[in-house]
Amino acid sequence: MSGHHVGRLGHRGFVLRYGAASAAGSAIDFPATYWEIEFEGRIFPWRPVHPGDEADLPQLIRTAIAYLKGELHRSQ
Repeated sequence: MSGHHVGRLGHRGFVLRYGAASAAGSAIDFPATYWEIEFEGRIFPWRPVHPGDEADLPQLIRTAIAYLKGELHRSQ
C-alpha cells in the first residue's frame, strides 16, 4: 500500500493519504493510521486504513469523494 493518491472533485484536485494520530489530535480521537483528505488547504480525517483498501483504488477514491462532498456540504 502506497498511502498517497490524487483525485479530483470537479476541476479541483485533492490528496488522499495516510495520517497519524499525532498529526491530527490525540490517539483517543483517531486510530493510529487513518485516511485523511487534503482539499483546498483543509484536512479532513476520514476513516481507519484497512489492509485491502488499495486493492480497489477506484472504489476507494469514489468513496472518499462522497465523504468529501458530504463534509463540504455540512460546512456551508
